[in-house]
Amino acid sequence: MTGSIAGVVFDVDGTLADTLPLIYDALNRVLEATGMPVMPDAEIRAMFGPSEEGIIAELIGEEWEGPFEVFLTYYEERHPDYVRPFPGVHQLLLWLGEQRARRGVVTGKGARTAAVTLRLLGLADYFDVVEAGSPDGSRKPEALRRVMERWALAPGNVAYVGDSANDMAAARAVGAVGLGAAWAGEATPEALRDAGAAAVFLSPEDLHEWLHEYVRSWADNPRASDIKLEADDAKPAWVQVQSILLGELVNILVDNACKYSLPGTP
Repeated sequence: MTGSIAGVVFDVDGTLADTLPLIYDALNRVLEATGMPVMPDAEIRAMFGPSEEGIIAELIGEEWEGPFEVFLTYYEERHPDYVRPFPGVHQLLLWLGEQRARRGVVTGKGARTAAVTLRLLGLADYFDVVEAGSPDGSRKPEALRRVMERWALAPGNVAYVGDSANDMAAARAVGAVGLGAAWAGEATPEALRDAGAAAVFLSPEDLHEWLHEYVRSWADNPRASDIKLEADDAKPAWVQVQSILLGELVNILVDNACKYSLPGTP
């Protein structure tokens, strides 16, 4: 890995919070309501890839939309009883914001369940981009590419934190830095490393400590050598900047303009 990490993307299930027991319970409630036999957790887990909409459509068939609404209602109602962020997640996300690192989500969850989880856990405001899953199957490499394009960051300056071998494979496929979240126990550290993780962590606190070495604060580390200013009294000034910094520079200019301009200023 070269350079600093300027953006960190997170998976949700098993990474930001342990939502899996709630997903298993809610899906089995749907199966019971439709007269179908309930499924062991491991069998449900094996169906992951499509979003919850896709899983229910695969189980129920064409009339999946009503059962999905049952699933979603139960998921939201029981969410406070089941789900908490993993210890250290809030502190990590706050710190990343203080370092002016970009924060995003790429998840296999459907858009509606992802929104419920992020909102009820008080995490939604940390992220400027959320890429949800597809009912047709996993699309994480494509989602990661969209995030990097939006941030105008090179793949090597973006980390993807996930708890599965598929997450690490998605990071590797787009050239991002895969960071294995082994704290939920869904995949062993060895499996995450074998799938291409640059590093594996047993807690969000461990990840936080590691990121101190790679996330640079723009305020404290301006990286002046990456920017060249040429000025002549008789000519317009020219600024040369590496492309991976351009998006961050524009964000800083816009933030300062919004902060210090008078209301109504064009």
